[in-house]
Amino acid sequence: MDPRVEVIVVYNEPDTLERNGLGSEGLGGGRVRLIDNTAAGRSLPAIFNEYKARAAADWLVFCHQDLVVFDDDWIERITRLPQDSCYGPLGVDRAGRVVGSVTQADGKCLGQPADGVDVVAVDEQCLIVPRPIYSTLDFDERFACDLYAYDYSLTATHAGFRVKTFKMNCQRRSKSVTGDTKRRSYLEAKRTYIWKHRHSAPLITTTFRWTPRYWSVPDESETLRTELADSTRQPGARGGSWGGTCYSGAQAARLRGDGGRARPRAGEPGSVPLSTHGRREHRGRGPGGGRS
Repeated sequence: MDPRVEVIVVYNEPDTLERNGLGSEGLGGGRVRLIDNTAAGRSLPAIFNEYKARAAADWLVFCHQDLVVFDDDWIERITRLPQDSCYGPLGVDRAGRVVGSVTQADGKCLGQPADGVDVVAVDEQCLIVPRPIYSTLDFDERFACDLYAYDYSLTATHAGFRVKTFKMNCQRRSKSVTGDTKRRSYLEAKRTYIWKHRHSAPLITTTFRWTPRYWSVPDESETLRTELADSTRQPGARGGSWGGTCYSGAQAARLRGDGGRARPRAGEPGSVPLSTHGRREHRGRGPGGGRS
């Protein structure tokens, strides 16, 4: 047993844990910490923050209870990874591709096999975090059980760390292949995630992609109006295309019908005063009957 690696599994279904998580190969290579959340039903990030606050291991590996690993050397390989990155078997890159590889409950493989590839974020089923990162960054406890690994990945990136794939022969044996993306708790996590990271658009996960759709000019600064452009189809996995469009300034100008010319900023010659909602302000009659 290598005390440098601790595998943390929070469970609320003992049978699922017994049939899957505890059936993983190579668990004897590290310390396994099982946390029973059946009665308490606490937020996973809250449990993780509490655990890591007193941890001293070089690596913390947060695994779902329904993830089974078939490699017998995966924990030993973790000890050889650079400690400047978070890792996971499945992630999404900036092109919107699902990279890394995880076998789903129906036996189909999700992702494109890749090891050590830079990604935007990794999925929750397994998140591997070195001590320099987990001792610096906390999990956001608003993400009770969804999107917390994506949020942690972006937080780590903003702090100057990297996020990469880690090759694991593993299967997630969840009850559904894609998960229930209509749950209220998931939708609340999704809204929180989009709002928190809206300035890092496009936001890409294995279940949706979000981009700002329209240009507007509120308060004398050109920005993007954040509107939800969402598709639950996964590229590569089901051959779907992502929803949403992000227009460049020239594209937006052409769509406005001004021949591709850039719109003058507020205060410049030819500009039109705008309200905080990006609409033209209509000048009304002044007290004397003239234009105000």
